[in-house]
Amino acid sequence: MNRRSFLQMLPIASVLRAEPSAASRIQSRLGLQLFTVRDLLQKDVGGTLATIAALGYAEVEMFGFGGNAFISDPLFGRTAPEMRGILDRHGLSAPCTQISGRLEDVRPIADVVHQLGIRNLIIAMAPEFLSITPEGPVVSGVKDGNQIVRLAERLNRLGALCRKEGLTLGYHNHHMEFARLESGTAYDLLLSRTDPELVRMELDVGWARAGGVEPHEILARYPGRFVACHLKDFAPDRPLPADLSGAPIPDMARMVAPGDGVVDFAKVLAEMDRQRIEHGFVESDLPDDAIAIARRGIRYLGDLRLQ
Repeated sequence: MNRRSFLQMLPIASVLRAEPSAASRIQSRLGLQLFTVRDLLQKDVGGTLATIAALGYAEVEMFGFGGNAFISDPLFGRTAPEMRGILDRHGLSAPCTQISGRLEDVRPIADVVHQLGIRNLIIAMAPEFLSITPEGPVVSGVKDGNQIVRLAERLNRLGALCRKEGLTLGYHNHHMEFARLESGTAYDLLLSRTDPELVRMELDVGWARAGGVEPHEILARYPGRFVACHLKDFAPDRPLPADLSGAPIPDMARMVAPGDGVVDFAKVLAEMDRQRIEHGFVESDLPDDAIAIARRGIRYLGDLRLQ
């Protein structure tokens, strides 16, 4: 008896249960934020990207343009054409990069990222919340609503400059944007004051959870505003290490691989799919084993049944 004849003898419900569900659109195009593997990239760019591709990742998000406290060169010693060649050779695309600093002229960055195929520039952390000291970067919280209004105005201006360069501006959150103000959160105020045509959002779901909100509810509240998500988990009960010198925010040490914390990723990915959010990047801020976390992330997210 062949397989077709055997299946025809089974009840339809049994056949349906036997067939695995197809991966969702976002599950089939998972990416990795290269901040996760920054130490490995400084030693071996080609080998690290080859490993990322072998794990099944389709995309990467770059970082470090405009200055970064963790690396000095976002291309790790390569030219833009050389980096594009390595990505192409391993079947990886780089649709996004995070940018840093108080940028008022994006043209020098635009000239480079266009060669890499990057279309989205994402503010990694607003300078309004960051100070660079001799001891390292120091992160502060939200002061008041006026600070957020001024930030929104600056993002609108920068978004208009990006659009002139054929790029889209995005904004990446941490936990402080979910501080309560008189009406709603700072994040609510930021989205209400930014022009949706000029400023998109990249929701870091781990930091949103650290800020006390459910990330899938934030996505649902603002349909159409998000270009990407950072898919990291948050483990609130994880003990903090004694040495936090490399962590400007202590809770960086509680950001873990998807599936190892309290984020409901089945709901997050389902909402991303409903909205057709284009990109999802696994990330770990302070990885003890970057490749193990990258492997854990793509396997866990890829196997989820979405709600």
